[in-house]
Amino acid sequence: MLDASLISALDERGKHRSKQIGQDLRRYYRLLAEGRLALRTRFSTEKLSLILEACNGWTMDPEAPRHLWIQVADGTRLKGLDIKWTVPDLPGLLRRLQELTWLESLALADTVERFWQAKRKGDQLNDPSRALE
Repeated sequence: MLDASLISALDERGKHRSKQIGQDLRRYYRLLAEGRLALRTRFSTEKLSLILEACNGWTMDPEAPRHLWIQVADGTRLKGLDIKWTVPDLPGLLRRLQELTWLESLALADTVERFWQAKRKGDQLNDPSRALE
């Protein structure tokens, strides 16, 4: 379902909404892929594993990516995920998550969603070392 603001945004860009939606999604997915590529050097497999596990089952609304760090903080406080995944500098990880740009936050949230979907399907992307591909 598209709300009025999305319909208005689509209409500003073209006559054919379905074509515009397809074009916009291609652009968006390309941006997410580039964002994941940029994140590969910023998160070790251990840190990414902690992030992925902390976000397991988390339902993300459109603003949730900005608050991903809170989910990670809660996961470490409540479940000791920083010990499980051997992440010694938890404050540094949380700071790094807070400092992500909006695009980087979206790419990381997308990574979480894709990882858990792949896990459900038994797909190869369910390996944390490959989640940012």
